[in-house]
Amino acid sequence: MRLTRYSFLFSLVLQFSASWAQLTAPPQTYVLRFNGSQIASAPLASQLNLGNTFTMEVWVYVESAQPFAIIMGKPYDPRSSDPFMNYVLEISDDGKFEFVQTTGQPGSYRNLKAPTTVQLKKWIHVAGVLSSGMMRLFVNGAEVGNLASPGAPVSSTTIPYAVGAGATPTGMTNGFTGAIRQARVWGVALSAVEIQARASSTIGGNEAGLITCWPLDDGSGTTARSIGSTSMPLTLGTSSGASVPTWIKSEVLDSLDAFFQPTNFLVTSTLRGIQDAIPFDFDGDGDLDLIITDLWWPPTVPGTQLPIAVMRNGGNGNFTPVTDAWVDAIRFVHPRHWVITDVDKDGVNELVIVDHGTDTSPFPGDQSRILKRAANGILVEETSTRFPIINMFTHNVASGDINGDGAPEIYMCNVSGQGQIGPRFYINNGSGVFAVDSSRIPSIVSTLQQKYMSSALVDVDNDGDLDLVLGGHDGTGPSEYFPKDGLLLNNGSGTFTFAPDAAMPNRYGGPDWGTVAIAVADFNRDTWQDLLMVNQRLRGQLQLLLNNKNGTFTDYSNQLPTQEWPQGSFLGESWIKWAFPADFNGDGKIDLVAVGQGLSKPKLYMNSGDAKFVDKTEYTNFGNDVSAIAVADFTGDGRLDIVVVRYDRTATLLRNVKNMSVTAAEEDRIAGPSTFSLSNAYPNPFNPSTTMRFSVEKSGRALLRAFDLLGREIRTLFDGEAEAGRINQVIFDATGLATGIYIMRLESGGNTFTQKVVFIK
Repeated sequence: MRLTRYSFLFSLVLQFSASWAQLTAPPQTYVLRFNGSQIASAPLASQLNLGNTFTMEVWVYVESAQPFAIIMGKPYDPRSSDPFMNYVLEISDDGKFEFVQTTGQPGSYRNLKAPTTVQLKKWIHVAGVLSSGMMRLFVNGAEVGNLASPGAPVSSTTIPYAVGAGATPTGMTNGFTGAIRQARVWGVALSAVEIQARASSTIGGNEAGLITCWPLDDGSGTTARSIGSTSMPLTLGTSSGASVPTWIKSEVLDSLDAFFQPTNFLVTSTLRGIQDAIPFDFDGDGDLDLIITDLWWPPTVPGTQLPIAVMRNGGNGNFTPVTDAWVDAIRFVHPRHWVITDVDKDGVNELVIVDHGTDTSPFPGDQSRILKRAANGILVEETSTRFPIINMFTHNVASGDINGDGAPEIYMCNVSGQGQIGPRFYINNGSGVFAVDSSRIPSIVSTLQQKYMSSALVDVDNDGDLDLVLGGHDGTGPSEYFPKDGLLLNNGSGTFTFAPDAAMPNRYGGPDWGTVAIAVADFNRDTWQDLLMVNQRLRGQLQLLLNNKNGTFTDYSNQLPTQEWPQGSFLGESWIKWAFPADFNGDGKIDLVAVGQGLSKPKLYMNSGDAKFVDKTEYTNFGNDVSAIAVADFTGDGRLDIVVVRYDRTATLLRNVKNMSVTAAEEDRIAGPSTFSLSNAYPNPFNPSTTMRFSVEKSGRALLRAFDLLGREIRTLFDGEAEAGRINQVIFDATGLATGIYIMRLESGGNTFTQKVVFIK
C-alpha cells in the first residue's frame, strides 16, 4: 500500500514519539541529591548571565514536588517582590515542570508550564529554551509548550547561577527535593532533535555553544566539577546556612521504596511546634494510634499551655485526626518525654508525659501528667488521683519495678523547678498511686549538686534488679553542670549507690557536652544490656557502650557509621533528640533509628552483627524538616514501621514491606578507592577527649600514636591490623596530661601522616 504524504509524516511523528519515550540518562555511578534546604552554586561568572538565546537542560529525579522548587537557574532576591525570577527551571505551584523568565522589570514575569504533573521518582529530562523571542519547554525531548518571551533577561551580576535551589545574596530560596544529574547551560538555542540526541549522551566539553556542564557524578567532596571551556565548579552549600547536598549512588534511588513504602497523611492543623509522636492504643481496638505533643515557641513566662493532638489508626496504618473527641483540658507547656506502663496492674497501659515547663529563666517547671483510656475509648487524665501535685523541670522519665513488689515506679529526672527540686522516685503503692521519695538516690543527685538530664532503668549486671543509668548535664560552669555519665546500682530493694567511676567511659566530646537521651538494647546479642548515649553540644553524636558482661561498659562507637550530624550556632538547629532501638528486618539483630532537631535529618543504622552498624538512611524517605518519629508495628503485620512527622504538619508512614539485608562487608566503608588519611580531630581544641578517624591504602599494620612537642611518645592509640577501605575511629583521652599541643602520627605501609591537636583544661 502506498503511503500518502500525510500518513508518512504521521509515521515520522510516531517514530519521534517512540524515541522520546525511550530517553535514558547517561550512565553514572553517583548523582547529587537535595533535600529542600540544600544548594549548589556556581561562581559569579559573566558567561552565566544569559542573553536572549540560551538553553538550560537537566535530568531530574523528583521525590517531592514542592511548589516553586527551583531546579536550576537564577532567581531574584527577594522572590516576594516582582519580577520574582530571572530565568529558572522549576516546579510550579500545582506540581508541573515550568520555565520562568523575566526581563528584570516589574510585570515581565512569564511562566511556561508543562501540561501534566510531574512524575515522582523517575528520571526525567527537562529543558528550557529561549530563542527568536519565544520560550520553549521540553520534557523528555518533546516540546510541551511555547510562549512569547517578555524580552531579553537583565544581567544579574550579584546573584550566582545555582542548582537545587535559588541562590540569593543572603543565602538560598525555594529548595528542590530529589536528585539531579547532567545539568547543562548553553549559549545557543538547541532544537528538539539536538536535545533528544544529546540528552542521553555524555558531554565532552568542546561542543559548539556549550557554556558549562555539571555532570554531578563526583561521588564525594563539597564541590562538583564542571565540563567546558571555562572552569565553573559548583560549591555545595553556602556560608550563610544552606546545607550541603549529598552524593548518592544512582542504583539506590531505584530502591528507595523497596523496603519502606511511604504513605503520606496530614496531622491536625492546630499544632504549632510538634515535639513527639507517641504510639499508644488510646481507643482499645488493638492497633496503635498516634498522640502528638505540641509546644509554643519561643517560650513564654508564664508558660503557654497547648493541647495534645490525636491521630486514630483505622487499621493498616490509616491515620485520621480525632482530637475533637478528646478532653481539651489535657494540656502541656513543654511535654519533654514520655513512658508507657501499666501503673495499676489492671492490664491496660497508662501514658505518663513529663512536662518541664517553660524553657527559659526562671525555669519554674510544670506538672507531669498520667493519662488513661476510659471504658468509652476517650483518654482521661488521672494526675490528681495518682501523682503528687508539684511543678518540676522534668527533662526525662524512666519507669520500672525497682523494689520487687511487681508494681512499676517512676523516676523523674528533674533538673530544676520551684525551689530547685531535684530528681525523685515516685514509689507505687501497688494500685497506681505514687508518693515522692528522694532518699533512694545519693543526695548529691537529689539536691542537684550534680545535674543529670537523661535516665534509664536497666539491669546492667544481670542480678535481677533494675539499676539506674544517668546522662550528665551539659554546661561550662561549675562541675555540677557537667558530671560524667553515672551508673547507680540497685541494692535489691530499690536504693541506689554509685558504681565505681570506671564503670562508665568518658562522654564523647568532653564534659561540656551533655547526654540528652539513653537507649537500651542488647546490641551484640550476648544477653547483657548495652547502652546508646545521645550526646550533644553544638552538634549531635551517638556513643555506643557495650556491656563487658559485668555491669561495666566500653566505648565501641567505632562500630557506628561515620556520623555527620550538622553543626549549628544554636543547639535547636542541630542536636539529636532520640534514638530508637528496633529490629527492622527480623534477623534478631537490634538496629536503630535516630531523629534530630531542625537540620538533623533522621538516620537509619542497620546492625550487621556484633553491634557493627551500616548506614542505610539513603534507602528511606524521611523527607525534610523532620520534627518527630515513632517506631512501632502500625499495620499489624509483625514488622516495625516508622512514622515521620514534619514541622509543616505533613506526615509519612514508612511501611516496612521487605527485609533489608546487611552484611559485614558493608560496615562503614569509604566510598571510592582506598586512601591513606587521618581526618581532622573533633572537637579540636578539646577537653578531655577528641575523636579521630583514619584509613589506610593497603591492608596491614597501622600505628597511631600521640607525641608532645618534644617528640616524646605520650599514648599509643592504635597498633594493629587495619583493612584497606575501612574507616577506623579512635578516641584520644588526655585526662591527666598537661594543657598544650600534641602531635598525632599515623604510620602504615611506609606512609606517615601527622596532625596537631590542642588540649585545653
